[in-house]
Amino acid sequence: MFFSAESGQINHANGTQYFRGLEVKEFSEETATGMMDSLLYAPCDYVITQSYTCMSREEAKKAIKRTRRLLMSADDDAVSQRLDLDVALDLLTSGKIAYGKHHFSIMVYSPSLESLVADTNEISNALNNIGITPVPAEISLSAAYMAQLPGNYNLRPRKGELSSQNFVELAALHNFYPGKRDKAPGGCDGFTAHPVRRWLLYQPA
Repeated sequence: MFFSAESGQINHANGTQYFRGLEVKEFSEETATGMMDSLLYAPCDYVITQSYTCMSREEAKKAIKRTRRLLMSADDDAVSQRLDLDVALDLLTSGKIAYGKHHFSIMVYSPSLESLVADTNEISNALNNIGITPVPAEISLSAAYMAQLPGNYNLRPRKGELSSQNFVELAALHNFYPGKRDKAPGGCDGFTAHPVRRWLLYQPA
């Protein structure tokens, strides 16, 4: 395995694979369950990793108040953001939500560097369409890659504060129903084409 400034290379026994990393610079103003589902239709191979470490209530309060002070000291005109922070502080104090350190990374894989650039742009465009601003993982590429592997929790780069409600909506764990090979009414005599890069077992109509 080799890392460069923008991409990585994995030499397998059966060939070579290249990868690039994406991290989140800024999330959308609102989250919703299933907002990440559009990535399921992306015509490329990728791995998404999210992790969440709960903060104590006092630590979370300090983080919210610090963000609110920064907005006020910068004379920021985003009144709605300050109101959202007040609501978040109220929900946190009443125990309806929690706050924690959130990590999000995407590794895009491709058999060539040329297709890797196109596939990375495909994922970036899909994220932009749902209001998430991605940035390439360059300096943090090796740490972001290793952080996707079990046991490397301490290597997570670019952690940010996020509410538990936002986290469960970002990590909805949605997928396509795979169908079933056995005990189907008509058996499994064929496959139906679907616009996704995986085999789905469906009996053709």
